[in-house]
This record gives sequence, structure tokens and C-alpha cells, in this order.
Amino acid sequence: MQVLEAIQQGHLASAREHWQPLLPLIELLFAEPNPGPLKAALAHEGWIADELRLPMTPASAPLRAQIEQVLRRL
Repeated sequence: MQVLEAIQQGHLASAREHWQPLLPLIELLFAEPNPGPLKAALAHEGWIADELRLPMTPASAPLRAQIEQVLRRL
């Protein structure tokens, strides 16, 4: 939200400052086929259950650990 508000107000430097910390998470969310990593992140935050139907696959355990580490830092 802060990124979009800063852009709308023409504060591009501020938008970049808010965007930079999100980049590691964004990269991880696309490191494996979606929606596995995204659902893992949302489940870690307690917003949904980490369940997928075939042929979709869940995020791997190493990726899940990386996502959780990045989320803790945010």
C-alpha cells in the first residue's frame, strides 16, 4: 500500500525505499511453480490453509524456510 500511495503522490524515491525490502520475497514467490510458494507464504501468515489440489504442487521445504525467514524480516 505504501508503495502505491508514494507512486500516486509522485514520491518515487520513497516508493523505491518501500519496494526494495519486498524484492527478496517477490523473487522467492516465483522460484517454484505457482501457487505453491504464494500459498506457503499466506499460510505462514495464518491467512489460509496450505492446501493444493493436483496437479499443483506445494512449495519445497527449503523454499518454505526461505520464505518464512524473509517474512520474519519484513
